[in-house]
Amino acid sequence: MLQTSESDYNSVLSEFLQKQVLIFGHDAVVANLQDIKGLVIDSEGIVKKLEGSPQQVLEEVVKKLSELSDYAVKHSLDTVVAAHADKSPIPADVSHLPSMEEQVLQSIPLSPTDKES
Repeated sequence: MLQTSESDYNSVLSEFLQKQVLIFGHDAVVANLQDIKGLVIDSEGIVKKLEGSPQQVLEEVVKKLSELSDYAVKHSLDTVVAAHADKSPIPADVSHLPSMEEQVLQSIPLSPTDKES
């Protein structure tokens, strides 16, 4: 198994967070990530400090930002991880995030005839 360095995580996480700042704005990103232990970012979304398990920090970031938009988080992270995959793969499991189609379908109320078993 390939080893992933902390600088790889810093790079991927910084690039990902910069995309999130562009999508949601700095205030929304900072508000959602301020309680994540071991993560310090600047106003542009660049990681200034990463302590503890970088994988756990990444997973917590994904979880928190998914509350804003699963689709935006999944698409942005997939793009960033794919761009870095040749250099050093960073495991980022976003499979738990529902697709936009699933979200739309789940939001449609069932009619009484659809509830028949």
